[in-house]
Amino acid sequence: MNPILLNAGPSGFGWSPYSAFLHCPQLYGYKYMRTAPAAPTGGVVGGGSEAQGRGRAVHLVLAHHYRRVQAQQQGEDPDQWFTPEDAAVEGARLGDYGDTHIPTALRMLDAYRAWWGNERHTIVGVEEVWSADVGDLDCPGHPEHGQPIRFAPRVDLVTRDPAGRVWFWDHKTTSALRGDTVSGYSLHGQFLGMRHLGRAYFGEDFGGVVLNMLQTTPPPKFSRPPLEAAPFADSQFPTTIVDARHRMAKLEVETRSGVRQACEWPKSLTENSCVGRYGKCSAFDFCSWGGA
Repeated sequence: MNPILLNAGPSGFGWSPYSAFLHCPQLYGYKYMRTAPAAPTGGVVGGGSEAQGRGRAVHLVLAHHYRRVQAQQQGEDPDQWFTPEDAAVEGARLGDYGDTHIPTALRMLDAYRAWWGNERHTIVGVEEVWSADVGDLDCPGHPEHGQPIRFAPRVDLVTRDPAGRVWFWDHKTTSALRGDTVSGYSLHGQFLGMRHLGRAYFGEDFGGVVLNMLQTTPPPKFSRPPLEAAPFADSQFPTTIVDARHRMAKLEVETRSGVRQACEWPKSLTENSCVGRYGKCSAFDFCSWGGA
């Protein structure tokens, strides 16, 4: 039997589409509604930067490391899944990132294992989708009108600690470990969403979210800093998703019915939305030059 390659990418129903829409509705329109293959200058929405490619490679090798640990804990054959080394090569072959990121990802894994060598977690899930309905869609004319609004992200890692508490983990690569990064993730929808799901599935046994930081700039460093409390944002998370989904659906209906094109969605048009920490927005060329 051929070994399994884990899917370490977005589920398509998690935070990613909402993040795109809340960041800039036009970005969501281009990524999810547009039909043309490329912008006039050759740009492609969603290609990503070198840093993002490196992050995808590190995510994949971590996923295979932990899935094989889980197999050993459960008495399964770990060779059902690719080794991290083979997974790194396979991910590059499939075009998830360039070959140049393979050595970095494997060096990071070696350093990670050495740094956290005394881990005592029981693995509950690796790159699995966890879902919850947060409301119903009320948008006549939309094919999903009257159906539940589902929030269903793929979670990097779910573990149970020796005290029985369950933790949802998210791996984040960075060029430098910085304190202000923690504040940014404390109010990040991805983490709010994981807390919502963790409480829904595990109740009082849910311990929280682990921000698993990996510094890729030599020498590698690692940190799992506590996130700042955000109880009000936590309580508002379902409303945030429901409100965003209704605004998205209205624009989707208008686009499908020909009232507007994908290139005519509302645009943020600010220096922070159009050029961020990874460089130009992946829709920058489309907004500049147009594209159906």
